[in-house]
Amino acid sequence: IEAYLKISTNRCSSRCSDAEVIDTCTVYRSIFSCLDIITSKLRLKYGDPCEADYEALETSLDSLKKLWETSAGLSHTPKFHALLCHAAKQMRFFGGIGDLLEDDVERMHQVAGRFEH
Repeated sequence: IEAYLKISTNRCSSRCSDAEVIDTCTVYRSIFSCLDIITSKLRLKYGDPCEADYEALETSLDSLKKLWETSAGLSHTPKFHALLCHAAKQMRFFGGIGDLLEDDVERMHQVAGRFEH
């Protein structure tokens, strides 16, 4: 994306600088990396997480909060607040919450929806 943005916007005189494109892409790349780690750790089922998983989750949540607020200047939704402030505690309390996620239920809704049409 970074290379495309630098090439595709060269024709516009009011575009941001290459340095700004690089900085912005770096911030969002870091945000997506944090989100990838967070989702992989939160998907661990009861009994599967070890201390290193909890630490990786907590570190990634801290990094995400800083990137989100400071570098990207984005606001919080209630779900994002729940992720940042409660997910790690709940994962520790329950010893893993991957088996409590609604992915399977959502998938069944999608499958059932195909048969209704």
